Amino acid sequence: MARTVEDRLTLACLKLLFKEREEVMKEIGALVGMGVNEHAFLHGLECEGVAGLVYFTLSQDSSAKTLFADGIVTKLREGYYSEAGRNVRMLHHLAMVLQHFERAGIKTVVWKGAALVDEVYPSPGTRGMSDVDLVVPETQFARATQLLTELDFSSSFTHPYLFFLPGLLLDMHTDIVNSSGSIKARSYAVKMEIEELWQRGIPWREGYGSVRLLSPCDALLTLIVHLQRHSFSRLIWFVDLVLLVQHYERKGLWGERGWQTVLESAKVFNLMRGLYFTVHFLHDVLEFPMPREVLQPSNFPRLNTLERTLFWMLLEGKPFEPWGELLFLFSIPSVTDRGRFLFDLVSPRPESRPAMGNTPWLPGVGYLLRLGRVLRLVTTSLTRSVKGRVGD
Repeated sequence: MARTVEDRLTLACLKLLFKEREEVMKEIGALVGMGVNEHAFLHGLECEGVAGLVYFTLSQDSSAKTLFADGIVTKLREGYYSEAGRNVRMLHHLAMVLQHFERAGIKTVVWKGAALVDEVYPSPGTRGMSDVDLVVPETQFARATQLLTELDFSSSFTHPYLFFLPGLLLDMHTDIVNSSGSIKARSYAVKMEIEELWQRGIPWREGYGSVRLLSPCDALLTLIVHLQRHSFSRLIWFVDLVLLVQHYERKGLWGERGWQTVLESAKVFNLMRGLYFTVHFLHDVLEFPMPREVLQPSNFPRLNTLERTLFWMLLEGKPFEPWGELLFLFSIPSVTDRGRFLFDLVSPRPESRPAMGNTPWLPGVGYLLRLGRVLRLVTTSLTRSVKGRVGD
C-alpha cells in the first residue's frame, strides 16, 4: 500500500526540522502540485499529532505558507494557538504540583509530553498533551497521592492512577514498561528500574533535586518503550526522538558517543528490537541523519519471519496495532514467561477490571479480537515467507 499524497506531504513538512530547507521545499511544492485533499491532509496531521509542529515549521518561512491553500493555513494556525493556550495552563498548574513534590522529597520523573513541551519543543503550541505523566517510586506513591488530594485533585475507583484538577489531568506511574498496568509480563522482556533512571536524571529546574527529567539516553529509550507499546502508530512519537536528540546536541549533552551509549543501554534494557524498528523508521522514512554504525545489522538480534513482516509494514506505512506487543514477546528469553505474557496480552488482569465498569465482558471481547488479529498476522507472515522461498 503506497502512501497517499497527503501522507507524503506530512512527512515532507516534518523534514523541514532537520534537512536542507531548499531541497525540502522543492519536494513540498511538487507534492502540492499533485493535488492535495485539504480535509484528508488536516485530518492526517491531527491523527499523527503533528499539526501544531507543521504550522510552526511553515511559519518560519513566508514562502512556505504560500504553497498551501489559505484554508489549510488558517485552520493550522487556529489549532496551534489553541494548543499553546492549553499547554501553558497545564504547565502552570504542573509547576505548583512539582513544588509540593520537591518539598516533600518525592522522587519524581517528569516524563513524555510535559518534559518534551517544556524542555525540547520550540514552543508550547507545537506538541499536544492530553495529560501530564509523572513517574514516582511505588514506595512513595501513597504520599504523592495524599499530596494531590490535599491540593484538591480528585480520582476515581475505576481510574486510581488518574488525578483531575480543572486545567490539569495527571497520569501517575510507578512503572515505565507497564505504565498502563494491564500487561505486567512486559517486565519479562524489558528491564527498567525507576530508581536507577531517577538517579541518572537531571534537575527539572535550577534548585530542584527530587524532581527530575530523565537523562538524554534514558529519555530516548523510555520513549521507544512507549512507542513500541503503541505499535509505532503516531508520527509525533518519532518526532519526539528527533527533537530530543537535536536539543541535547545543542546543549552539548549528547556527545560524540551519544548513539553508542543508546546502543549499550538498549542491550542492558533488552530493548534492541524496539530500537531497530525506531532507528530504521527515522532513517529510512523520515530521512533523519543517523550514524552509519548505529544502523549496522550486527548490532541487533536477527529478526524472525513475523518480525520482518512487522518491520516492512512499519516502513510501508501500514498500521499494525497491537503488533508492537509481539516485539516484547520475542524479547522474552524464557518460554514459560512468553506464555505468561501471551496470557496477559489476551486476558485482562483482575486489577484492570475496575476500569471496565459494569461491562467487564466488553474488554474481553476486545482481547479475543486482538488474539484473532495476531493469528491472522502470523498466517500472513508465514504465507509471505513461503512465497518468498518459492520465488527463490
